[in-house]
Amino acid sequence: MEINIASLQDHILTRARGRPDVHEDFDFAIERYHREFLASTGGRKMDLESTWRHVLEHGPRVKVTKKEEKNYRRFMFTASIYFTVYMQSPAVRALIVTEDQQKFMLRCFMDYKQICLQASMFFWDEANAPLFPIASIINHSCDPNVYAIPRMSHFKMVALKPIAKGEQIFFSYGPVWYKNGDKAKQDSTMSLFLFQCDCVACNPARLKRWLATQKRLDEHGIRDLRTCSKVIADDLAPLAAKMNAVQQFIKKYAHTHPNESFCSVLQGFTDILYEALMNEWANKMRSEALEQVDRGL
Repeated sequence: MEINIASLQDHILTRARGRPDVHEDFDFAIERYHREFLASTGGRKMDLESTWRHVLEHGPRVKVTKKEEKNYRRFMFTASIYFTVYMQSPAVRALIVTEDQQKFMLRCFMDYKQICLQASMFFWDEANAPLFPIASIINHSCDPNVYAIPRMSHFKMVALKPIAKGEQIFFSYGPVWYKNGDKAKQDSTMSLFLFQCDCVACNPARLKRWLATQKRLDEHGIRDLRTCSKVIADDLAPLAAKMNAVQQFIKKYAHTHPNESFCSVLQGFTDILYEALMNEWANKMRSEALEQVDRGL
């Protein structure tokens, strides 16, 4: 169905009149945006309607509460990426010419991102997920020895620390004890899951005995920790250099686990692994997209 962008623009800009521009430096007054949104829906704090509702008829209402500023800025950032990518197309540039049309397009992306999030959030029974036969037999632990991350049709597991022969493999379904920091936060996190975790970090008796086995870093270990932490914190350091520094430290000082300093390196390792895997999959998807373009798909 052909959509008249001029009529859409008039409809949305009429309802959005007075809002700060969102195209300038990806910045605008968050509170004012929220108040205008409330005003456009008659002040219903829990029933914020999309400004597209009566035109695109994509759905009745989206349940949404007031967001934190950081979340709005995330929406703005992703909306700006969509805007930038689409504006590379000559066909889009021919259609979106004036500044008002560009504002309209960016606002559309902004609303679209919020609608997608709120329409899918917390409806886990309607979520789609791939089935991984091998991963499905691996149990959860809040002190995992592998890092697992699913992505589309792939599921990767990377050892976080040395795994002895015959030792059971665990990954975390979400919570990790040394990231949560204290028992209250750990209990709060685990309350989101529909099972009672009895891992070494959640069982009070086992946890007490386990923590008593931790070893301190010696003088060499403290120096190596400082060096490793410096590499991790260096924004200019290549990802491969960070990976190598962390892996060498973990291999050398795994016997000190659950030492707090060792766990801090484990936490840094998971962040590095996530970034590395995201880069790997982004490159893979980019390569596949270029192949499709070359084939004229």
